Amino acid sequence: MNQYKNHTCAICGKTYYACSSCENIRSFQPWRTITDTRACYKIFLILNGCNKGYIHNADAQKQLKNCDLSQLHTFVPHIREAIQKIFEKEETDYDKKDSRLF
Repeated sequence: MNQYKNHTCAICGKTYYACSSCENIRSFQPWRTITDTRACYKIFLILNGCNKGYIHNADAQKQLKNCDLSQLHTFVPHIREAIQKIFEKEETDYDKKDSRLF
């Protein structure tokens, strides 16, 4: 299958093909329109939740440790920086207390 690569992964920056039927779904946004793999989509969800304040930094650290970050150096620069900031932040007392949410 030699299909035109019409999307770029929001996490790793790789280009990939996604069929137009995914783009036409109005009830939800399929992961395939945002990222090239489910692994990248998992990272996307963690960063999005952390950015919006739904996930505390300590929880984001725990969840990201369960992701494959072996290719972190190839990720989109602002994604790489966001992940590095999460791991650099100290865990606050509030984060420790509320880490039971996930």
